[in-house]
Amino acid sequence: MRRHNAYQAAHTAGGLLLVLLLAPGMLGADQGQGAAESDQVRSTLDTLEGWLSTSQEGPGWSAYLQNDALREQLQRGDKADVARVSAILAQYTSGAAGLEAGRFVAVRNALQGWCDQLAGVSEANLLAATRAAADRFTRPDPRQLAADKRAVRTALARLDAYLRRSPARARAWKAYLDWQVIGQQLAAHEPDLKQLESVIQRLSGPDEGLGLAQFKQLRGALRTYVDRQFAADHPEKVKSRLGQIADELAGSIQQLTDESTQRQALAVGGRLDFLERYTEVAALGRLIRQRYSHPNLAAYASDDLLKGAVERAIHEPTQIRDNILGTRVSGTGLTEGEVELTLVPNPQRAEFDISMEGVNRAETVGRVRKVRIHSRSTTQLKAETRIAFAPEAGLSATPTSTWAEAQTEIDNITVDSRLERMITRIAWKKAGQQKPAAEQEAGRKAQQRLRHQFDRQIADMIDQTNGKYHDKFRRPLVRQDLFPERFEISSSEEAIQLVVLKAFADQLAAPGATAPPPPGHDAALVVHESLINNVAAHLLGGRKFTNQDADQASDSDQMENVRKFVKVHNVGEAPEDKKDAPWEITLASANPVTIAFREGKIKITVRGTRFLGIDEQEYKRPMSVWTEFAVAHGKDGSLWLNLQGWDVEATAVETGGKFQPADAPLRSKLRARLKDVLGPQEAEQKLAIEFLPIEPEGEAARVGKLVYTRCEPAKAWLALAIDRAQKVGSLPDRDAPRVSAVTAADLRD
Repeated sequence: MRRHNAYQAAHTAGGLLLVLLLAPGMLGADQGQGAAESDQVRSTLDTLEGWLSTSQEGPGWSAYLQNDALREQLQRGDKADVARVSAILAQYTSGAAGLEAGRFVAVRNALQGWCDQLAGVSEANLLAATRAAADRFTRPDPRQLAADKRAVRTALARLDAYLRRSPARARAWKAYLDWQVIGQQLAAHEPDLKQLESVIQRLSGPDEGLGLAQFKQLRGALRTYVDRQFAADHPEKVKSRLGQIADELAGSIQQLTDESTQRQALAVGGRLDFLERYTEVAALGRLIRQRYSHPNLAAYASDDLLKGAVERAIHEPTQIRDNILGTRVSGTGLTEGEVELTLVPNPQRAEFDISMEGVNRAETVGRVRKVRIHSRSTTQLKAETRIAFAPEAGLSATPTSTWAEAQTEIDNITVDSRLERMITRIAWKKAGQQKPAAEQEAGRKAQQRLRHQFDRQIADMIDQTNGKYHDKFRRPLVRQDLFPERFEISSSEEAIQLVVLKAFADQLAAPGATAPPPPGHDAALVVHESLINNVAAHLLGGRKFTNQDADQASDSDQMENVRKFVKVHNVGEAPEDKKDAPWEITLASANPVTIAFREGKIKITVRGTRFLGIDEQEYKRPMSVWTEFAVAHGKDGSLWLNLQGWDVEATAVETGGKFQPADAPLRSKLRARLKDVLGPQEAEQKLAIEFLPIEPEGEAARVGKLVYTRCEPAKAWLALAIDRAQKVGSLPDRDAPRVSAVTAADLRD
């Protein structure tokens, strides 16, 4: 039987932290910058007009640039009309010959900063600044294009140096990216931007590795170069399109609510991304995201749960072999005590102390030549270390602090000698004289052993946990460009908290303020549908899936792990003649798979644009397949998703358009195939997905079974809570569904 060392309990804290928080705020505009921004405009304007006053063309420039109107707006301070200021900025960015002079550029830059500050004053100002964003466009000049091309070459060289570490990897990646095409187009006098755009699309895929810094640098450099080269070649076309996009963006922003759909959010994110690519609106973009893109996941693990996993009583026998002041000591002992966890408040990272306080009681025999000293000892022991978790580094620990104090009682001294009485008397006297020093030495050695053991076990725990964190979580997400833009973990006296925001450049996160996780549970989270939908768009957009892909996924190790926690009931089967028939679906590029959380229901929609294997034909009609589930709870603490309805509809109809007769054949065939698997709409027993109670493994098993005590989808958020079964006691009868006698053993069916 394996013995549990008291100091290994620290491993539990780190492991549970990762399991609970890693498997699954609104920034305000800086109003204090307002005066500084307007002062900068005033200062640069004074310098410009002083320079213009020395030229006969000065009055003409002042009139063209509307400098008098600008001074009127400066007098109004934060109440300036942002639309009027933007119109003045448009004069400075008009591209008129001569405006490239430094004094004009200084006013232009200052005006851009002031416009951004004014945009943050109110939503009305933000919308006005958004509508005027196209005025920030300036045609890229040859120097900019040359600098952009150098940036691409620098990124290429950096990626090439990384790839050269593995020749086989280099050949595969360069073939995938059309490496020669990049070089050829960079060398061309008139580059083919479509070919470079194709490379950018490859660099933007979900393939593992494309999230690494070397690939991202090349993608960003190419994106900037292609956009600027296109803008230089077609300035009027770009500016016209920017004006249209800016108006549409303002309208899309006005339609946003806390419950906006993924499609509505994408209308804002995509248009904002387009503006940011072609104009100097980085600050405006930040303001829009600060207002309309909030963290889309928040979670906590309670102090009680962590304590339940870590804290325990120590009852450990020990074998003693030591040398104290030249006396060989051996015997047996028993260490008893407690291991405790204490959360440490820290807003920047999660911190907790692991401490052990106990006592070792031992019976020993000390040997010096023919003298045997029989004694009892009591050694008080204390050890403590602070463990921290930060997103980039993982777990780390401070040096262990230890303390030990020994007290001994001599029971007897025996001597194997003809001079026993004399030697015994001398031995008692000497033992009494050396007792304080011996106790001090014993305490010092006990402290050393305790520190060494604690440090070693903490180091082992950190190495193992960080290995799992980086290999299983952080590194895979980084390599696929899926690691959140915000991943903030902190601790208070009551819990460890996690806040996450994930949205790509053309996406928003939660449009409204982040909902708080339900309080009072062992662990809880709230997740906004945008988190799932944003990741799904990146991973699945435009991808092809076949029956072979489905078979491979079903047989994967990941699916085996899923089957430990999930069961699917009441699954139908395809007809015999279609069971093994090959099929293929191409998912939509935008919103390929979306989830919606609404008033106790979870709706999942899959959108395809091309279908093969339904019959002998190939269908290229966009179709949306949706299923809707109701949430229920089982008496055993399980969580159930019960199918309430399903259908197939043309994507145009699903998104508010009109039905086209050409969609009817494919829609009918898809409905028939779906009916085979999900059953008829009127079926009494429908498909149900059961999430089993969680049975932690390893050291975390000490907390016992974890049950689902809350699952509430509403207003685009899903609130989920789990608690220890021993905490909630007997669960009441709930609304778990009836299931058929024959159930699906795994997800493959």
